[in-house]
Amino acid sequence: MQSIRYRKKTIILINLLVLQGVLIAYNIFTTYRYNIGASQLGISRVIMAVSIAAMILSVLLVSEIVRLAEKENESELSALRLQESEQMVHVLRTHRHDFINHIQVIYGLAQIGRIDSLAKYVDELACGMEAESKLSRLAQPEVAALLIKKANIASLKGINFKVEVSTDLINVGIPAVDAVRIIGNLVDNAFYEVEKHSLAEKMVQVTLTEQPNWYVLTVCNNGPGIPEEIRNKIFEKGFSTKGSEGSGLGLYICRELVGQSRGSIILTSIMDFDTCFMVTLPYRNGQKK
Repeated sequence: MQSIRYRKKTIILINLLVLQGVLIAYNIFTTYRYNIGASQLGISRVIMAVSIAAMILSVLLVSEIVRLAEKENESELSALRLQESEQMVHVLRTHRHDFINHIQVIYGLAQIGRIDSLAKYVDELACGMEAESKLSRLAQPEVAALLIKKANIASLKGINFKVEVSTDLINVGIPAVDAVRIIGNLVDNAFYEVEKHSLAEKMVQVTLTEQPNWYVLTVCNNGPGIPEEIRNKIFEKGFSTKGSEGSGLGLYICRELVGQSRGSIILTSIMDFDTCFMVTLPYRNGQKK
């Protein structure tokens, strides 16, 4: 939310610049329009000089705020990449251990002649590897690392976590830091919803697709759905269905970040899923490279 704070400060200073410009123009107009006396002319010149100095100072402050915002975004991105790299190392170590287990299962099934079971097991394993392969080709590796980490968490929680990727996000008009915040919040909310209800199968699905001029992210869960009477409140700051466990900021932050990128976020439903959050994000500069 640092970028939001910097943006508000910048807007305030720009408004101040406009006000100072109006004051300078008014001083010039009154000085030459009404041919004011020498004493009043001196005061007018002092006011004009102060206004010009304040305007120059405001311009410098706006430039400094923009520079600090850019540095902070770079710092956040570097910290995020370091954190995700550490988590990826942990995930890769887990995969190495799992890979050994997979090899042992395949060898065992081959030894006892269970060819049908072996074929099914290999197919399931190949599907999982294909999904991770598509994630690895994303232009924002931070998003790939996040989703691989969430898949690992889902496995530990007994959640059927499915990721479908049919795009590379090569020209998405949103910083990786913000994309991770949006996806992370939506996936965490989905995990919470399926965990708090007694479901025969807990399912969370994430899809990344592409349409002309837009990327589309959907995060769905098979929980009972959000009651109609609160659907228009879920994006409000401070509103939460988690009681003392929630801050009421997750969906609010998602809406703010998506809005900054000229995108949209809506609550909808699709087949098999009563709760789906659909996020649309435009191409950078309005078109794909």
